[in-house]
Amino acid sequence: MTLELGKGMLLALQLGRLKDQGSLRPEQVSLGKLNNVREAIEIARQCRTILGAAGITLEYPLMRHANNLESVPKIRHASSTLFSFAACSMTRTRQS
Repeated sequence: MTLELGKGMLLALQLGRLKDQGSLRPEQVSLGKLNNVREAIEIARQCRTILGAAGITLEYPLMRHANNLESVPKIRHASSTLFSFAACSMTRTRQS
């Protein structure tokens, strides 16, 4: 869980650096966001499991975060389309 959180923060940092340099592409932002949301959902689920019954109460902000993340169905449906688009876009960039 901690490893995935750290990787997500490093990904966001690198995307921010690319933006500052002016070399950030929209598909990189989309893939980074998709990855970080997926990992956040998984981390929230793991935390809920660790907390057991206390993880489903409103005593901890975990349930609010998990509910917010899981209420975005677009992320799940757009995954395959996004990966296809990004792969095509990156392939075209390399060939040019």
